[in-house]
Amino acid sequence: MQKKPSKNKPTKKSIIFALLLAMGFIFAVVSFHIQLLVLNVPVWIFPATLVVVIPFWFLVSVAITDSIDN
Repeated sequence: MQKKPSKNKPTKKSIIFALLLAMGFIFAVVSFHIQLLVLNVPVWIFPATLVVVIPFWFLVSVAITDSIDN
């Protein structure tokens, strides 16, 4: 017997979750550039920004996608 190839299509939740995570990372990079170029803060602020922003945005993304019906 041959196995049928599984059709693992991404769900609406997983697409929205991936988009939210990408948006959070883009926000972190843009905020770093604003801090570096406009506000003239030290470069070490960027890792600190990532440590704060990414986990927070991950939790926000989980909460938003969890509230969506599939």
